[in-house]
Amino acid sequence: MIRSFISFSILLTTLVSCDFTGGVITKPGQADSVAQSGKWGHYVVNYPLYDNSFVDSLVRDFTDSLVTGFKPLLKYAVEDKMKYEMEVNYKEYFAKPGIVSVVFNIYQFTGGAHGNTFIESIVIDSKNNRRLGLNDLLTGNEFKEVQLLTRKKLKKMLEYNESVDQGTASPDDFSSFAVTDDKYIFWFSPYQVASYADGLQKVEITRH
Repeated sequence: MIRSFISFSILLTTLVSCDFTGGVITKPGQADSVAQSGKWGHYVVNYPLYDNSFVDSLVRDFTDSLVTGFKPLLKYAVEDKMKYEMEVNYKEYFAKPGIVSVVFNIYQFTGGAHGNTFIESIVIDSKNNRRLGLNDLLTGNEFKEVQLLTRKKLKKMLEYNESVDQGTASPDDFSSFAVTDDKYIFWFSPYQVASYADGLQKVEITRH
């Protein structure tokens, strides 16, 4: 039995209204994790902390939501006599002034022929305590330019391209991203622009 991965949103209203402290982030955070195992399987969620209360709150809310969303599925693991699992790892990217991108690689197995891997990212302006969306970084016609370049690269990488345009139709399709001083990096989950067998797709676009 396959249970779909749920994409979890982070509620920012409460966070923005609080008084947060912490410096501008320019280097990797301190690794932390939460894990649990049982007859149902196991999960381990790795994440960074930065001694910046605004950023750390966003990271913890996100990782907590992953665990909260995974736990209700575990009763099915016992019923199905299977071992369910979730493993979450991350990579960090940095851009001036104080922009940190935390990119989570999320693997879940909840029954079926194979597990599923997804990429979710949190991009934060630590100087101004603000979470950034792609629309905060690409203005005017810049998204269209990035979209065209991304489609061109994907079609060159893949042997077929029937799903590329459909999977890159709007800014929401580019929500898994990171930013550095000189480039944008985008990830596309299996089935979004290619088959499951082709796996995750990663595209880098130069920033101007």
